[in-house]
Amino acid sequence: MTLCMEGECQGLSGKYNSRNHIYSRAAQEMGSIATKNNRAIVFPNIYQHRTEPLELIDKTKNGYRRILAFFICDPSGLHEIPTTRTVPPQQPGVRKAAMKKLRDSGDLDLPFMMLETITKDLPSTISKEDNERYRMELMEERTKLNGNTRA
Repeated sequence: MTLCMEGECQGLSGKYNSRNHIYSRAAQEMGSIATKNNRAIVFPNIYQHRTEPLELIDKTKNGYRRILAFFICDPSGLHEIPTTRTVPPQQPGVRKAAMKKLRDSGDLDLPFMMLETITKDLPSTISKEDNERYRMELMEERTKLNGNTRA
């Protein structure tokens, strides 16, 4: 598995006509690892990886490879990363459903109007459109960052 900053390996491989050299930080051969059933392979998001083509042992049967991406937070507390523990739901529908469930449960020790007064100071919800726009901004930012780190 070759690990390098996203976008760096391709240019260097073309320039040096090789994929096997070690190019300081730009492309460092980290080895390889076999993907097996019930195995999770985890590495930081800043690294690029290459997956080889899938070949079935028994070609008469259907098969597939499933790749899941997990974005993992550092639980040490050294870096304050917003998580579901500290950030309330931001989708309007989820928040409305939670408020309705509280109202309908009868478990509130305070009037619902008072709960609404308290919760109005929660951070605003984010629409799917705004979320998608923010996602695109983050992707563009990452592309610019990676563009500035090419050798």
